[in-house]
Amino acid sequence: QALQSFYDSEEFISETKKKPLIDKNILKQVVLMLSEAKRPVVLAGGGMASVRGKRIFNDFINALDLPVVCSLRGLDAIDHNDKHFCGFIGSYGNRYANFSIAKSDLLLVLGSRLDERQTGDRSLFARGAQIVHVDIDQHELNHNIPADVIICSDVESFLNEMMVEIGEKHFDNNKWIDQIHHWKAKYPSYPVHDDTNYIDANEFLYILSTKVSQNAVVCADVGQNQMWVAQSFLLNENKQLLSSSGHGAMGFSLPAGIGAYYALPDSQIICIMGDGGFQMNLQELQTVSREKIPLKIIIMNNQSLGMIRAYQEKNFNNQCFGSVEGYSNPDFERIAYAFNIEYSKICKRSDFNRIAVGLKSTKAHFFEVVLSPTIQVIPEPAHRHAVEDQLPLLDREELHRLYSNEKI
Repeated sequence: QALQSFYDSEEFISETKKKPLIDKNILKQVVLMLSEAKRPVVLAGGGMASVRGKRIFNDFINALDLPVVCSLRGLDAIDHNDKHFCGFIGSYGNRYANFSIAKSDLLLVLGSRLDERQTGDRSLFARGAQIVHVDIDQHELNHNIPADVIICSDVESFLNEMMVEIGEKHFDNNKWIDQIHHWKAKYPSYPVHDDTNYIDANEFLYILSTKVSQNAVVCADVGQNQMWVAQSFLLNENKQLLSSSGHGAMGFSLPAGIGAYYALPDSQIICIMGDGGFQMNLQELQTVSREKIPLKIIIMNNQSLGMIRAYQEKNFNNQCFGSVEGYSNPDFERIAYAFNIEYSKICKRSDFNRIAVGLKSTKAHFFEVVLSPTIQVIPEPAHRHAVEDQLPLLDREELHRLYSNEKI
């Protein structure tokens, strides 16, 4: 209510009127480019958070039948069950999302700074595509990636003016979207397996996302857990994702969850973190306990600083100092009970039924999810490669078929 009052205030309205108008000729040019493109893609970035009510974005992508990929900051811009949602891009992104960028002939960037974690080798990013870049910050335009068309505008104003320019036009990109979903089926975020004793982090977070409430606020911490959330946690227009993103603030999730509760006390607050990040701010459990804040706290426990460990394994001859050697965890069950917080331990897939029970509790609930100490984020970045050429590397012939016009 306070935020809406601000939007309705004379101060905000007067500031809004100062926003630069978009040249109509440029809008016509963008509509023409979208109509001529065979493989267009929209990249939704953090600037989508400025769009008050996402209906205008949904109307836009439905009218133009556009596939949408998202940066980490833009993941909650679109319902993940929508056929137009085509994944999370970047070095740790979904392969199929990165493939769609690689094969695109037109990339419409909405409010993203195109940092190197999104683009990989910048000279190879979207190299077959014309790029239209929309951003409110003129310093981000033509900064990391040169664009064919730059538009200095907030995303909401751009979308509103584009819808006027589009009018009654409707496009059909079904075949192109079907191709991206073909890649999604071929390269899923987690493999199907029958080992009931092994927990795949992506599978767990996908299942968790189907059991949380439809108005949940998900707070992701930093490290492997953050990438697993981005790869596999299903969001919709009523679920919000809070993340420190490129700031890399370990320990972010728990205090962010406390803040989210006070901002949205009727929403279910989900705090997802690694065992290392949790120890940065575990004293906040006293705030949770004292104030009776019903957070759902999920610790992805791989008994290490997993992302640092993985880097050390690959680049420092498996010398995992500080991430494994010299690193240890407390007994999380005792920690939870010390703060008078309900606790559940999930050690194998058959324990997944404990998720729903804990989520229904009206009190704070602490879930410890026991993972393999050697678990990795898959796929992951390959140095000096195009962003879509991730580890584990695909067969070179298979990748060549991707770059050709053949289906793979």
